[in-house]
Amino acid sequence: MKETLIELEELATQLDYKDVRSIEGWCKENKLPIIKMGKKKYTVSVFLDLFIENELKLFVRANYENAEKIMESIKDDDKIEFAELINAPVSKKVLTKYSARVNSKAAQDYINKFKAA
Repeated sequence: MKETLIELEELATQLDYKDVRSIEGWCKENKLPIIKMGKKKYTVSVFLDLFIENELKLFVRANYENAEKIMESIKDDDKIEFAELINAPVSKKVLTKYSARVNSKAAQDYINKFKAA
């Protein structure tokens, strides 16, 4: 059960809060349960995941026409379909020109061996 919990201090770090009391208020505002065990406080990571998913759905619905397909591609981790759905470029030409400057003799020897092969 403990693996389904996230410590509030860790969540505060992820959300860039300086004080744990602020993250407690954030959790209460967004209806995430706070569980106190000993000196530490936790929230349930499933509730956090649901909150993030709902916020993402609201954003996608407000900004894209095909929101359901976009959300499905995010859940399936299909980056190519996601990029196509939001009209993002799928691939970019990468510059393959490298500097001829070598910083060490060992690096130069390696390059010479590589060129000779």
